[in-house]
Amino acid sequence: AALFAMMQKTANTGEELLRMKQQTGLTVEELYNLKSVAEFSDVSLGELGVNLKMLSVNLVEARSKAGQARDMFKSLGIDTSKPLNQVLMDLAKRFAEMEDGEGKLTLATQLFGRSGQDIIPVLNDLASGAHKVSGAFSEKAAIAADKFNDNITELKQNVTSLVYKISNGLIPTINDLFDLFKSEGAGIEEYSSQMERANRINEKFKAPPLHHFGENT
Repeated sequence: AALFAMMQKTANTGEELLRMKQQTGLTVEELYNLKSVAEFSDVSLGELGVNLKMLSVNLVEARSKAGQARDMFKSLGIDTSKPLNQVLMDLAKRFAEMEDGEGKLTLATQLFGRSGQDIIPVLNDLASGAHKVSGAFSEKAAIAADKFNDNITELKQNVTSLVYKISNGLIPTINDLFDLFKSEGAGIEEYSSQMERANRINEKFKAPPLHHFGENT
């Protein structure tokens, strides 16, 4: 059980890394490194994914047209022609140089979304290179993890389908038994009611009571 739980946790992480790769364009290795650094600031992989997607949207907008997004990157001296991972590192260095305060928080929110302020400590750690974590996931490992989870899901669905098929075969038979019990129960109740009425009549004439079927006389 402990081994399976460990494998399931690994597969879930690999699957999420692979999904984020498709959404952000970052490699699995780059995402795992970001995940490892973010955890030191209590930022989950899911939260990090939201921040990266917002940054990616702003980056695409800045590359495609003039406007607020382009102005933000220009004011920070960020070259938007670079890949997302390099833009993120350049932003980390730029944020590390900035004074803490409302302006920095506002900029983080504009670049990374509503929870942008939570990523500021992550950016600081990226800029300093304080946390070095060995890589544990490659794209091959993430694909295998995703396949593992798909296989588990398929197995569960097949077991569930088998249970449904067996149950669907049994339910009509059980319903017939219920109907039989109800009809037999109604007959027994009617018989008992008649016996009780007869005994009440007998009591008026002081006759010995009638016994239900199966009772000793």
